[in-house]
Amino acid sequence: MGTAIARLSVAMIEPRFGLNVGYVARTMKNFGVNRLLIVGRDALPRSAFRFASHGVDLIQSARHINMKELREQFSLIVGTTAIAGRKGRNPIRKTISPADLAALSMDWSDVVIVLGRDTTGLTAAELGVCDLIVHIDTGTAYPTLNISHALAVILYELSHAEQENVRPVGRQYSDGLLKYFSMMLSLGKYPDHKKKMAIKILGQAVIRSRISQAETVTLMGAFRKVNLALQDRF
Repeated sequence: MGTAIARLSVAMIEPRFGLNVGYVARTMKNFGVNRLLIVGRDALPRSAFRFASHGVDLIQSARHINMKELREQFSLIVGTTAIAGRKGRNPIRKTISPADLAALSMDWSDVVIVLGRDTTGLTAAELGVCDLIVHIDTGTAYPTLNISHALAVILYELSHAEQENVRPVGRQYSDGLLKYFSMMLSLGKYPDHKKKMAIKILGQAVIRSRISQAETVTLMGAFRKVNLALQDRF
């Protein structure tokens, strides 16, 4: 147990309380996950070390990074939220369960789980940067879990899932596919207010389909030809 997710990364956005940083590090250590990233904060509270127990080394080796670098360095960014979007209303807020994420059977070395702020979670803009968003349904009127507790649920699911080690499509290819799709929508005079939603839906579908890099390149070529035709250049 745990070895399949050993190279998974966990990012904390602007952590405020040392207790939460410590408990996140401790939870990661429980599941053999060793890559901790800190976004938007340089110095961490000293109390983080006190609460980390055997996870102190994770805090000591934590890398400080920004959201732009996060997107550049990982092929799959998985956000977390306590608020599940209404079904079919907003694909940016569309969520999956930890079990759904585990079922993707990914090679987790190119994946990062992003934990929101201790108090306010992830902003709408930050959720928009994420490729997938995980929500844990508590089945109660109080759905908000402490970030370390939420991480424990997610890591438990990932560590117990069957692993096929499907590698996420590289960021340059997934972004390239969505770029050509966006161009096609613009050339086809698709309504601007629906365009962002369509792009997000395609991006999520590509991830869930576990498409290969070669298949992505083929689709990119097809979209490119359509774009040229729409520009009367083909």
